[in-house]
Amino acid sequence: MHNGDLGEIVFGQTAFLGYWQPIRQGPGMSKDEYRLRNWYNDRALGGGIVVNRDIHNIDGVQMFLKAHPVRAIGTGGRKVTKYPGDCFDHYLITYWYANGFKLELASADFLRDYGHIILKIHGAAGTLDTQYNGPVRITGLNPWPGVEKDPTMNRGTSVNARIFLESIRSGKPVNNAAESVTSTLASMLGQMAAHAGRELTWDEMMKSTQRYEVELAL
Repeated sequence: MHNGDLGEIVFGQTAFLGYWQPIRQGPGMSKDEYRLRNWYNDRALGGGIVVNRDIHNIDGVQMFLKAHPVRAIGTGGRKVTKYPGDCFDHYLITYWYANGFKLELASADFLRDYGHIILKIHGAAGTLDTQYNGPVRITGLNPWPGVEKDPTMNRGTSVNARIFLESIRSGKPVNNAAESVTSTLASMLGQMAAHAGRELTWDEMMKSTQRYEVELAL
């Protein structure tokens, strides 16, 4: 893609459609312990599903585009989830980038026996199609066969662990801080726009003074 095999990129689609999260609870559990054990339902502790989970999809977009979004608008809600917490259980978010590229993100964490994680980027000359545990390929004028089954979960994790150990032994740290911060901020932009119910720009987000207080009494 960085070689221009997709031609001028136009828009992308990404989705993290996931399973219902199990509730961790037990006799004698305090309210604060419940919050900690179910952190993914608590925005102050876990950020919300766009920030703590869909960031993997957004991180992929950042890697491909080498740019951050300039604005976002979205919607979402807590439609199915009934247990304690304040996180939405679904989102639909649109991101715009400075070069005119647009990205649609669909997210859900309440689905029953269904999961789907995809990222597709469409250009004038072809499409980049990536699916978690599925095909990774480019189709179009400059096709690349890729693989029929993405081995990221098994091979990718072990490769990451090996690179980390080698960086320690060699004394040459692998510093992904800049990329990690940008992906986190891009995730926050979309989620904040959805909760605000209006378009939000990158500059507005960076000037925001909004804070989340955990306030645990343990």
